[in-house]
Amino acid sequence: MRAVGAVSDLLALYDEGQFQQVVDRFESLQSRIANQGINAATTLQLAAHAYSRVGNFSASAEAFLSAAAKFVSAMSPQASLCVRNAFAALQRLSLPAAAEWVALRSFSLPRECGGDPELLRHAAGAALQRNDPGAATCIIAAASAYSATRAVALETLLDMALRPAKYGATDAPAGQANTHVDACEPKLSVILCSHNDERYAKFVAECERALGSSHFEIIRVADAKSMCEGYNRGTDAATGDLLLYCHDDIEFITDGVHRALISALADFDVACCVGSSVVDGPTWMCHDVTRSQGWVAAVDASSGLYSIAIIGVPNPQYLLAAGDGCFIACRKAAAQLLRWDEATFDSFHLYDIDFCLRARDRGLRLGVTRAVMINHWSKGSFDAVWHEQAERFLRKHSMPPGPQVMNQWISVHVGSRAEAARVAHNLMHMQRVDFQQRLKELQDRSFEAACSEFPAIAGLQSSALTRLQ
Repeated sequence: MRAVGAVSDLLALYDEGQFQQVVDRFESLQSRIANQGINAATTLQLAAHAYSRVGNFSASAEAFLSAAAKFVSAMSPQASLCVRNAFAALQRLSLPAAAEWVALRSFSLPRECGGDPELLRHAAGAALQRNDPGAATCIIAAASAYSATRAVALETLLDMALRPAKYGATDAPAGQANTHVDACEPKLSVILCSHNDERYAKFVAECERALGSSHFEIIRVADAKSMCEGYNRGTDAATGDLLLYCHDDIEFITDGVHRALISALADFDVACCVGSSVVDGPTWMCHDVTRSQGWVAAVDASSGLYSIAIIGVPNPQYLLAAGDGCFIACRKAAAQLLRWDEATFDSFHLYDIDFCLRARDRGLRLGVTRAVMINHWSKGSFDAVWHEQAERFLRKHSMPPGPQVMNQWISVHVGSRAEAARVAHNLMHMQRVDFQQRLKELQDRSFEAACSEFPAIAGLQSSALTRLQ
């Protein structure tokens, strides 16, 4: 019998409520459909439901897991549903170790195939019950990469940073260790285009407070014809090994910025506060929000409250394609190689996305600096000039206009900069850079106990279900 015919016949029996006949027919055909790709996955999924209907939850869990592995191979979102059903069957069998392993493993599937809120609550909740908030944050960070669990994961991370005691944790130690930078370390040149004397004076005070050293210089271009033209002049004048291009209306929520940039630019050639690994239009925020990462602050003009916002957990495994121009740092050699395209972008828009894309295309590494949070007082302007510059960008990079991007930020509100700094410091402190490796350790640690409870899991260890994303 052909695989397609098998699926059709089994589905007809299932719709008639002939669940035992579905099971019997499936078992007689199992060897013939095992290698039929997506059709085999669909058949396994149907059989798993039938096993559940006749009360054979062990066979149901095994069939759901086998179906999930095949759906992963086909990059199908049906994998997530099968994993969720396998988890439910294992819970019905009172197999907590096996159920927890499945929940943990679900957040190492490819982005297209994983993510389930119930599994997130179970896995993170189990870690918290063991008084291990560090493990919980690793699980939550991994879950933020999936569309179905992104919002609840980021909401939970922010709540943990705001109210750590609720989760059995405490505020991160006050202050940052070793934030001072002395003359033997890389000098920082801060470059900005600023024609407003009052804003510039405020910015200088911010730098003196937040950079954590006197080993930096500020290069002001007060009469820039465009952002690119001004930045090129600033680059030529810079004497530092590290360059920071930024707006004059930013506030540093975190201190030790110079030290943070030394660390970030040891790993990356270009570092931003926020960005995305995909560019599908004339902004760095792409349609697939799970491809974005970073955190920022903003102040609500009417209430004066600080909003701590996160768009995605910074992850060094996913390099950026573009970042926001309010804060872009790079090594001087990278800036000299790329230059800013003042011939194409003769205003104050799109310079940042173009610079980042060209950096990526030249093989440079772009990433998010995890240890810096800024407040950007301006929200930008999408006026007629912006649209004209966007058209230039799209023509230059042979790119379609792209989808309209909606608000993708998850945020909490606090009453002062000091409180914003506390939440930001907690957020950065509790998020390990290697959270995916930590998640794998948790999975490996639970694997033996899971196999003891449910031996069929051992047979899936080499399957697509166990591949990291």
